Amino acid sequence: MWKSKSCCALLMAALAGLFSGAASSAQQGAGDGPVYKLPMRGAPASRIGGATRGPGMDTPTVAVFAPDHTGLTTNPQPTLYWYLSKKAPVQVELTLLDDAGVNPLIEKTVKAPLEAGIHSLSLKEAGVKLSPGIEYRWHVALVFDPKMRSSDVTSSGTVKLVPAPETLKAEVAGGAVTPAAYAAEGLWYDSIDALVQRINAAPDDQKLKDQLDSLLSQVGLTKVAHQR
Repeated sequence: MWKSKSCCALLMAALAGLFSGAASSAQQGAGDGPVYKLPMRGAPASRIGGATRGPGMDTPTVAVFAPDHTGLTTNPQPTLYWYLSKKAPVQVELTLLDDAGVNPLIEKTVKAPLEAGIHSLSLKEAGVKLSPGIEYRWHVALVFDPKMRSSDVTSSGTVKLVPAPETLKAEVAGGAVTPAAYAAEGLWYDSIDALVQRINAAPDDQKLKDQLDSLLSQVGLTKVAHQR
């Protein structure tokens, strides 16, 4: 995790280890950061992977920036983020499937080596649009041996396009919604994207990085760190 100079951020880092699943109602963000509200209680777990299954102890791991249930977005062409723990000397496969799971809407290969840190999959760049109400699954896989895919290191999550809530429609149309406002409405992917965009615009802002760590910890992604 990022090293913070504030006592509040240090306390949050300590508390982050207590989170192993979905966020509880008692969770708080870093400072005035986003607090994610579950869109539906009791939703089945949908995030998969993140553990090492590769050929050695030093195998890189991947973790999609997704909650353990289906995350929501109001953007038909969202940007999906994922994290690579260390430099990967193997090819990386990015896949997007609809609920039928037959023909991939996106099947992209990133050649090695890929640097450690946060990476993204832009549906806009891929020319793909989500349809409302359909649950899509997206995968990230490190392919160590194309002939033995059981050795892949993988992580995946699900995403669904929903209408913007009435309380945010004007702000969404104007592109002025804060990460915290998205999170409060249960719009996971919109909140993450808005926050990462702010970090990219101000890479030295430690407060924004602490807020991202806090938001990720609220859905159990406590071991993800931000590297540039």
